[in-house]
Amino acid sequence: MEFWALHRDGPELTSSSWTNLHALKRAATALLARLQCETGCSMSIGLGRYHPGLHGLARSYQDARIALSLGQRFHGQNNVHCLDELGVAAFVGVADDQTKTELAAHLLSPLSDAPELLETLEAFFAQNCLPSPAAKQLSIHRNTLSHRLDKITALTGLNPRQFDDAVQIRLALLLHNVQPR
Repeated sequence: MEFWALHRDGPELTSSSWTNLHALKRAATALLARLQCETGCSMSIGLGRYHPGLHGLARSYQDARIALSLGQRFHGQNNVHCLDELGVAAFVGVADDQTKTELAAHLLSPLSDAPELLETLEAFFAQNCLPSPAAKQLSIHRNTLSHRLDKITALTGLNPRQFDDAVQIRLALLLHNVQPR
């Protein structure tokens, strides 16, 4: 369906994309509710990202299969599952390095214009998520560190103070840092 390959107010997508998933998730959630109501059956939906071309269809299908398999294992039936919402399980359960790298880039993309926030995360993790040593390493006040961590949470939806989110961010940073620039 052409609709999913287009932004409502933008140009056609020409590369792997996480950006159109929000609209697709809403539509899939509505479809799932309708199917469950009409059939009375338990079911789930796995969503894959948009990838251009015929080979992209196969990649999207693989994304959807992995999301469905992991999502059902960790979050149960009657849900719409997508890799970007599976947290650490996506990094552990996905064997494809390219997909892991793309997921990491997606998670860190809100911080791409804020190198000081990436530096903050690196220091926070280097200091075992301890605020005082991290602030000292960065030569900033502890309150400044707290504000930066709050900003990271607001931008990414992931809280580096919470274990699962911290692991997810740390894995994304590791994958980001091993990529050639």
